[in-house]
Amino acid sequence: MQEEPIKVVFLGDSHFAKQPMDAFFPEVQVVNSGINGNTSQHVLDRALEAVPPNTDNVVIGVGINDLLLGGSVEVFATNMESLLRTLQKDRSNAERIVLSIMPTADPMYEADINACNSLLRSMCGTYNCEYVDLYEPFVLGSVIDTALVYDGLHLNEVGTTRWVELIRTSLMNKRKRQ
Repeated sequence: MQEEPIKVVFLGDSHFAKQPMDAFFPEVQVVNSGINGNTSQHVLDRALEAVPPNTDNVVIGVGINDLLLGGSVEVFATNMESLLRTLQKDRSNAERIVLSIMPTADPMYEADINACNSLLRSMCGTYNCEYVDLYEPFVLGSVIDTALVYDGLHLNEVGTTRWVELIRTSLMNKRKRQ
């Protein structure tokens, strides 16, 4: 009898939506639930629809649009806490991997990104999630390394390769524990 493939939902914004996640992770069954422009509120609103009950892992990547659209760290934190609580309660079988917010080319967001990431790291302890730091591997000084992006925000091929490897490491660690 053949073992069913691991089902992974990528839940978030354009960082998932713009990528062929199934091509990057052929060893698992991928559901790409990334939507361009999504904020933490959008992801919260559609989480249970986007993450089927038989999901093994959900990788959550959202937050920069909250800040780019003028949202506060506090609202982001409230939404993310609600999202993680909802997934823990209603999709308890799904291991949760939370990606930090990456830096941008604009240093004015640095303090808020760092505040959000600190809150995410703490929430992962509370809600038994794995936190993946995508800030440090992409930052150069106080902004994203411009060699890794094509528009100051979205990853180019070099940046995408680094991003995929960081996510892959986390997913493979989860698979070994399942």
